Amino acid sequence: SLASSAKALSINDGTSTNRVTIYKNANTANYYTCRVYRGGGSVVAQDLLLTDMTLFSKIAILYGNALSDGGVYIDGARVIDWSTIDTSFTSNVLNSISFDNGNGGDALEAKIKQVQVFKTALTGAELQTLTTL
Repeated sequence: SLASSAKALSINDGTSTNRVTIYKNANTANYYTCRVYRGGGSVVAQDLLLTDMTLFSKIAILYGNALSDGGVYIDGARVIDWSTIDTSFTSNVLNSISFDNGNGGDALEAKIKQVQVFKTALTGAELQTLTTL
């Protein structure tokens, strides 16, 4: 489980029930966990270790299409593959961005340069280009 000092950024439905969240664990250097929650339950959780999280990084999370091209891209590389996991949500469920876990906990303390949300899913190639430094 994540430590109580974990920090999060999520796209959600205004609650922690339906959300896509990336957590930074303050107790473990350079350690992230990416999770998709649907109906209150965790659909997928995957850990990610960065070389140095103090450096600027471009991160993109692809979700939403059943058995799609889902995953996480960082600095132009696909680092997590969810292509065999259904990470879909009903239309327009995820309509809020929170600098926390979706219900006010795990408030993010970080420098963020830009956040973008696309109404249609980008392809893996588009995300690779978008996140290349």
